[in-house]
Amino acid sequence: MRLPEAFTNRMHSYFEEKGRQDEEASFFASYEKAPLHGIRWNRLKISSEEYQECMQKMDLPGDPVTWCDGGFYTPDLSLGKDPYYHAGAYYIQEPSAMLPASVLGTKPGELILDMCAAPGGKATRIAEDLRGEGLLVANEINTERSRALLRNLERCGAGNVVILNEDPAHMVKTFREFFDRIIIDAPCSGEGMFRRDPFAPKSWEKFGPDSCVPIQTNILG
Repeated sequence: MRLPEAFTNRMHSYFEEKGRQDEEASFFASYEKAPLHGIRWNRLKISSEEYQECMQKMDLPGDPVTWCDGGFYTPDLSLGKDPYYHAGAYYIQEPSAMLPASVLGTKPGELILDMCAAPGGKATRIAEDLRGEGLLVANEINTERSRALLRNLERCGAGNVVILNEDPAHMVKTFREFFDRIIIDAPCSGEGMFRRDPFAPKSWEKFGPDSCVPIQTNILG
């Protein structure tokens, strides 16, 4: 894989500055590995016994994602037309992307804000953890992406969710000190996408990390 030169120079400087040069080679070697794939079974609709049975019918290996209850590694398959998927039995998600909502530690009855919620990977997991109690406010400032968020939450079967299409700066006035937990997966420069999206390195070269600074400042400010 050809990584952007500015990116490799930036990371080389980072490892040198931190005195971690022994990790640099393995870091860049990771970009040559095939991306991992996974699904996360929806515990609002299906029990662990049922999804184990479904995986056998689908001839999927049962390799669990250790940091996500109901998450499993899968081969690189086209699952978008699978009836189980359209019934909301599972969500297609990279294993690494399952981590943020798992770490959040949502409890039933809590008030949760997912500030940058589309396309819905985190929000659907949070809805599962709420178990129909409490409230999830899922916000997405991009109108088109908020529609994808709506579709995924509807498919998930989550009822105690409010979807907003609002500027984060405006939300502070209404929701100050309202939530028990807030998760912000802010728009970023997407270095983690290099392995699975051939256009990601070109996008990084065109926009770079600096383009994300004003967006993240608006969200966090």
